[in-house]
Amino acid sequence: MSDYQYIYFSAVDEPLDDKQLEYMRHQSTRAEATRWQSTNEYHYGDFHGNSLEMMRRVLEDDAAAVRAESLAAMRNKSDQSTWPANPGSRTLEELRELASVKADQRKKRELTSEKRKLERRIAKMRKHPAAATSDAEKLIQSRSTENYTKAAKMLAELREAVGGDEGSRMADQAARRIAKKYPTLSYAKRAFKEQGLNYR
Repeated sequence: MSDYQYIYFSAVDEPLDDKQLEYMRHQSTRAEATRWQSTNEYHYGDFHGNSLEMMRRVLEDDAAAVRAESLAAMRNKSDQSTWPANPGSRTLEELRELASVKADQRKKRELTSEKRKLERRIAKMRKHPAAATSDAEKLIQSRSTENYTKAAKMLAELREAVGGDEGSRMADQAARRIAKKYPTLSYAKRAFKEQGLNYR
């Protein structure tokens, strides 16, 4: 039997300590484990037990025994001790609420960080607009859809950095120059259009 599984653990109160992080990393060599979360994705996997016997017993209302035996088998196969966590003192609803608050805080930090980075890029473009158009063209030369999008965003940021009619003229002119130099790059042109750049 094979199936898709997505495993996700999230720290709620505080990041994992070194011992906890080490434990999570030992659970799977493929897992992406950080101090705040661990994720793992299985596209194919084989269950090594007797699945038909387990299903029969579950259907005959012997699910508790199957669960107990399964947990015992997992403990016996694992050389790790149980998860090194503190005993729970909160309800599931409290944990969900706290996880939601933490996720919102993390998202706000990320947005603030992105805003600062954007402000720095725009300040740099304001001082050196020619460098931005040159960088956009270098991205286009790499011939990847992702870089076409980055180049278009860069020119849109240039438009914002310079501002007004001059900013629009400069960004559109760079987009036209690129479109003329690479007339077959339809994905680049689409990216320009999505950013409101007049490349024609």
